[in-house]
Amino acid sequence: MTEPAPIRALPHGIHADIPEHIYHARVKDLASKSGLDIIRRAPSKWIAYLNGHQRPPTDDMVFGTTFHAALLEPDRYASEYVISPEFGDLRAVAGRTTKEEGAANKAAKAAWLASHQGVKLVEPEDHANIAGMVASCRAHPLAGPMLDGSMREATVRWRDPDTGVECKARLDTWKASVGIALDVKTAGDASADGFVRAVENYGYHRQSAMYQAGLAACGAEVRSFRFLVIEKEAPWDCAVYDLDEESLMVGHRQNARALATMARCLETDIWPGYPTGTTTLALRPWAMREE
Repeated sequence: MTEPAPIRALPHGIHADIPEHIYHARVKDLASKSGLDIIRRAPSKWIAYLNGHQRPPTDDMVFGTTFHAALLEPDRYASEYVISPEFGDLRAVAGRTTKEEGAANKAAKAAWLASHQGVKLVEPEDHANIAGMVASCRAHPLAGPMLDGSMREATVRWRDPDTGVECKARLDTWKASVGIALDVKTAGDASADGFVRAVENYGYHRQSAMYQAGLAACGAEVRSFRFLVIEKEAPWDCAVYDLDEESLMVGHRQNARALATMARCLETDIWPGYPTGTTTLALRPWAMREE
C-alpha cells in the first residue's frame, strides 16, 4: 500500500518548520487556495496540474519569493541566495566600453555563472530593492510589531467540516498571542485602489476566508487576517489592509462551491472540463454602462 505524502499525513493543526517542498507537494485529495482556484476554472485542470503541467514562474513571482525569504527567513536568504557581482557592459557602449572590454566582461560573467550552478541568484539591483523593502516593512508602525515574535511560514492542516475534504494552508506569519495572521504581498501599487484590484484579480478574498477557516478549524482564535503590501521600487512604501465582512463572505461562498466540486470529483473520479453544451453569456455590469 502506498504511503500518503508527508503533507497529507501531517496531523490536523498548526505546524512550524515544515519544509517548503513538503508543503508544496501535489496531492490529489488535498485542497489549498491555489488548488481550489484551479478547480474553479475546470476540474480537468487540477488533474493536469497533478500530472506536472504548470506554467514556469514569472520574473515577478521569482522576485516575490526572494523577497519573502529575505523578510521572513533572513537566515535562509543569507545562506541560499547569492548576489551576482556587477560585470559591467557586456557589449560595446560608445564612450564607455570598447568591444574587447564588453567581450571580456561577458566571458567573466559566463565563468562566474558556471561556477555557481544550482544556487539562487539575485541581481544587485534586485538585492538593493529587497533590502529597502525589508527595512520599510520593519519600520512600519503596524507591520513591524506584527512581524516581531510571530511564527513564520506556518503550515495549517485541517478537514473541511462541510465536505470532508482535507485542506492545507501556509501562513506567512501567525501571531497566536494576538490572533493575527499576516500575509505579505509585493506590488507595483500598494495604494488602496491598487490593492483592491489585486484582491479581485487574484482572489485574495478567498485566501483570507480559507486561511481563517483553517485556523478556526484548528481551534485558534483569529482576530484578523491582514495583508502587508509593499511596493518594489523606492521609496518602498507599504500599507496594511484587511477585508470587510461582505468580501470575506463572498470568499467563503466561492470556496464552499469549489470544495463541493472537489468532493464530488474525488467521490466519482470524474474531473470534467468546460461545459460541453452552449452557454449563454451576458456582459458584466461595468461593461453595460454607456459612455
